[in-house]
Amino acid sequence: MENYIHRLEMCRRLVCGEPDMDVSDIEGRIDTGGRTLLMLRALRTEIPDGRWRLLLGADVCLETDRWYQFDEVKKMAPPLYVGRRGVPVNGPDMLAAPVEVSSSDIRRQLAQGQIPADLLCEKVRDYIVINRLYGVE
Repeated sequence: MENYIHRLEMCRRLVCGEPDMDVSDIEGRIDTGGRTLLMLRALRTEIPDGRWRLLLGADVCLETDRWYQFDEVKKMAPPLYVGRRGVPVNGPDMLAAPVEVSSSDIRRQLAQGQIPADLLCEKVRDYIVINRLYGVE
């Protein structure tokens, strides 16, 4: 649960001030068994007029057949795919990644004592340092 609380706070700091973005704590309040569709249904119940898009790494395109009712997920929250290393980016729902990086790369750098200022917004970076996350000393 502690990891969830930290991830939630980092997401809040990331979208702070963005008028068309919000962060929900629904994942921590209900048990969806990790099923995105169940989370989206719960969000729809809480915020019936919400417009949803699901932001995913482009590598997920290769595994949607393993998702629980992905066709329904797409109807409720059409995905936007962000480019990932080794996955071609093309099409209206594909976004080029602003930099070539992965969360694993960032965590590895942090664990090695490097603070990747160019890869993290200042508010998130400060939170990681203050809370000594990902091996930061």
